[in-house]
Amino acid sequence: MNLDSIAYSESEKIIADFSKIKVEIKGIGPVISVLPKSNIILTNERIIISQKALFRAQYFVKYIIWFDNSNHKKTHRGLDHTELVVSKKNTNRISYKGQIINELNLTDEFVKTIRIFKDIIPYS
Repeated sequence: MNLDSIAYSESEKIIADFSKIKVEIKGIGPVISVLPKSNIILTNERIIISQKALFRAQYFVKYIIWFDNSNHKKTHRGLDHTELVVSKKNTNRISYKGQIINELNLTDEFVKTIRIFKDIIPYS
């Protein structure tokens, strides 16, 4: 899915847009996938992680992570992107090599942890 084709609900507000952020995805096995220069859009309902396509100017959505207080609570695995749900209590700020990063601990069958190498999630 092209990042430009994302539809937002009327109640959804974009809080911030970050570019060139490293993201690590750890699944059930020992392999960690790294998206070195991701674009991240943070809204009040979800986090959208996209990556630039090779030899193209467009960004393509890789992960959509819904917060549990959103209207959308369905997990979806498509050919082009994965949608997951995380509760706020499972989002943590951790120190990693002197930097504060966000770690999302998911209860998904395949994706267990997503680390965003920037402190992007506002905590109340």
